[in-house]
Order: sequence, then structure tokens, then C-alpha cells
Amino acid sequence: MRENGKGFCSRSCSKSGVNHPGFGKTGESSFRWVGDKTSYAGAHRRVNRVRGKADHCSVCGATDPSLRYEWASLTHDYANPDDYAAMCKLCHRRFDAESWATGSKHHMAKLTEDIVRECRVRYAAGGITSVDLASEFSVSQSAMWSAIHGVTWKHVA
Repeated sequence: MRENGKGFCSRSCSKSGVNHPGFGKTGESSFRWVGDKTSYAGAHRRVNRVRGKADHCSVCGATDPSLRYEWASLTHDYANPDDYAAMCKLCHRRFDAESWATGSKHHMAKLTEDIVRECRVRYAAGGITSVDLASEFSVSQSAMWSAIHGVTWKHVA
């Protein structure tokens, strides 16, 4: 900014944003602050800003700098930076997989554990194809084939 308060001394100075009303304001003083309604990515950026970059795994104890470490939300309270634990990518994936809904608990499931057992028994006995079973239970042929052959529904014995 020029001394008289009008115009800029150079093009780079005009693009620096110094005159913007939000310049230098972070956190709750920023005009972009949304509080607890932040996005998933915004919550992770907040954790990195507050707690720094994850550099170890609190599950397996790894500290190898060549590994990738991430912040994993423990209770899905994404707005709270203290709700995260540092984990290596593998432990983070395993941690998240434990909370995934599987089988009939999944919101998109059309089959149940009992239906999968019945279909496996009937298919093994012969005389019926996965296409016939898929039609009978209103699922795709690939979904039925995967359930019968244990590609999906692995937890069903």
C-alpha cells in the first residue's frame, strides 16, 4: 500500500491480500469459521493444525519415518481435535473396518444371514443355479454368486 493509502506500490503487493478484511484472521475470528459444522477434510486440517502431523502409530508403536501416519477419529466426534489418535495407514484401515456394518446390518443389504445359509445349502445340493436363487431373492446374479461362494458374507458359516 502506498503511503497516502491509495493504490498499491506494486502488482505483487496488490495480490498479497493485506487489505482484505479477513487477512491474518484464523480460527473463530475468521469469516470462514463454521465451528462444529466443518467438513470431514476441514476437521482433519484442524487436527493437523492443533496437534501437528501424525508421526507414529499409537496402535502398533511404529515410528518409521518412511511410513504414512494419519489421524483416526476414535468416536466420530470430528469437531474435537482431542478425539483423534495417530495411526499408521494399515492400523487406521483395520480400525475403521471394525466399525463398518456388515451382513444384514448394512443399510443396503437385501439378503440376511439365514437366506445366505439356505442358498449355500440349496446350491451345494445341486439342481439350482445362482441365477435361479438370485431371481428368487431379488438380488443380482453376481451378488448371489458372491454370497454363495463366500466372496461376500464371509462371516456366515
